[in-house]
Amino acid sequence: MADHKKTLLVVGAGIEALPGIKIAQSMGLFVVATDGAVDAAGANVADDFILSSTYDLKGTAEKACDYHTNVRPIDGVIAVASDIPHTVAAVANKLGLAGNSLETALTSIDKVHMKQAFQKDKVAIPQYYELTTLPQLEEVLSAKPTTAHILKPADSRGARGVIRLLPDVDINWAFDEALSHSPTKRLILEEFIEGPQISTESLVIDGICHTFGFSDRNYQRIKEYAPFMIEDGGELPANISPILRQDICDLVQQAATSLGARTGVVKGDIVIHQGKPMIIEMATRLSGGHFCTMEIPYSTGIPFVENAIKLALSEKLTTDDLTPYENEKHLCQRYLFTKPGIIKTISGHESWQENPSLIHHELRVKEGDIIKATTDHTCRVGMVIAKGQSHEDAIKNAEKAIANIHFTYVNTD
Repeated sequence: MADHKKTLLVVGAGIEALPGIKIAQSMGLFVVATDGAVDAAGANVADDFILSSTYDLKGTAEKACDYHTNVRPIDGVIAVASDIPHTVAAVANKLGLAGNSLETALTSIDKVHMKQAFQKDKVAIPQYYELTTLPQLEEVLSAKPTTAHILKPADSRGARGVIRLLPDVDINWAFDEALSHSPTKRLILEEFIEGPQISTESLVIDGICHTFGFSDRNYQRIKEYAPFMIEDGGELPANISPILRQDICDLVQQAATSLGARTGVVKGDIVIHQGKPMIIEMATRLSGGHFCTMEIPYSTGIPFVENAIKLALSEKLTTDDLTPYENEKHLCQRYLFTKPGIIKTISGHESWQENPSLIHHELRVKEGDIIKATTDHTCRVGMVIAKGQSHEDAIKNAEKAIANIHFTYVNTD
């Protein structure tokens, strides 16, 4: 007898998609995953699997349509921890499912188009310039010699090719390095705004943002890994006043409206400048790094991914779905980095198993792995999420757990 479970298509079956796949299954859904790698972590965890590159909009939409017609109807589509809202939108639009328009998704993955929309709608953003040639970059820098800038690809992800133009940075190298990470060979030069940075995540229901995730972003290691912009986790709840929190909510709503986001999720990167928030970027998707799958639910009590799945299935959310804890719980996330080389031994990670302050931990490398220099977020080799009785206590617990891990390296002299 055929089952009557609703079917959710999860685009992208990488390691960070696993919690989302399992959450959907715990909701009683039949989960079909798609990925370009047949051995993707979620391929055998999902109830069914479609082989298709997550960046192939047309191919994924056509295969999803074929599955919908000939295998079982698909009731909703979503991605978890993958920067592919355009592929999700292509499937949703083709099958008539809930979600944002393809235009909104495409705007959100292109930093230039996003900034143009924000500028048109008077959303507070740092000053920026679109660049395609080295002379253009030199001209702007010559006109603004005392302004700090960030150079980055217009259409990449994971902090690849994001470079802070410090005085000792070779501009020719920086241009070539950033450009090498742009599929369309376009760059964006953005004024670097000094100030605390906040990550946000919101559910969007009929165009209205309900923002529940607020995390202080930790950039204490940017000097160590300069000129690359390496983020080392963050802390929940963000250490902000109620007034600033509301200002951030208002800005997130303005930015989401500017992008045309109507249904689903938006995640924002915010910088606080002279007490006022500015948008650095906004994505129309669920975040990576376990922000949405673990941190927001633990800290706030909001079943964030479950809610996003319900929206993808065109289901209504209840008051309980949208009611956070009266007092949010404290969490800190920190990443594990190591120097370049061939790993000979790893020790200390056994302590993570016995550490009651950790709600999650990952070691992403093994003995014999070759480690490259840390230039972007893909170079992180592990991660912990620690709880605590206070902001400071959670930070102490996370940093102590990271400090317990030790590496030795193969001598290649």
